[in-house]
Amino acid sequence: MAYDLRSLILINEGRLKNYQDYQRISASNPDFREFLKKDIEKALNSLYELQDYITLSNMKLSEEHQKMINTKIVPLYFLEQSQQNMKVINFTLTESVLQMSSAIFTVRHLSIERFNET
Repeated sequence: MAYDLRSLILINEGRLKNYQDYQRISASNPDFREFLKKDIEKALNSLYELQDYITLSNMKLSEEHQKMINTKIVPLYFLEQSQQNMKVINFTLTESVLQMSSAIFTVRHLSIERFNET
């Protein structure tokens, strides 16, 4: 996922150019940018599936696993609006999966040209 997003940013900034041979390797290969977007979609579907397993599981959990699900111990990093500082917010496991799903869902609907560093 991070590789896909980083690659799209580097392509748009003109710093990644070696992807142009990707389609020439095989006629069955889609455009590299489209491949990256499909990979993002696949990651989103995997996160939705993971969330379903976490939410719908009726399996008995150990105390340690129960703590992961119910305690805000999963750190996620956010870039503040000033683009200068990182902010760390702790979430429960369920909340963190939902946060990541939401971010990927948003990114999935962006125009490819909008992928940049800022």
